[in-house]
Amino acid sequence: MPSEPTEIFSDFPFELIESSPGDFQFNTARDALDAGYDPSQIWSVVEGDEFYVYGPMHHFVNVLYWVVTRDRHDGNTYYFEQ
Repeated sequence: MPSEPTEIFSDFPFELIESSPGDFQFNTARDALDAGYDPSQIWSVVEGDEFYVYGPMHHFVNVLYWVVTRDRHDGNTYYFEQ
């Protein structure tokens, strides 16, 4: 049985890797995968009512863009950033 997601209400703590000079956003998760990043390095960024939510790459609804970090996520943690 999957565990409940971990929700952390704070600034996103990881350093983003540039997708191109001065840009940190990937238009799709596939773009990040094609650039050679592991799925555990790719985060979806979703706009919520009051927060931007950074979570695992598998989200597609209401996703603004995807970002990549050197740090890897566990696939079950979400950062809520105002």
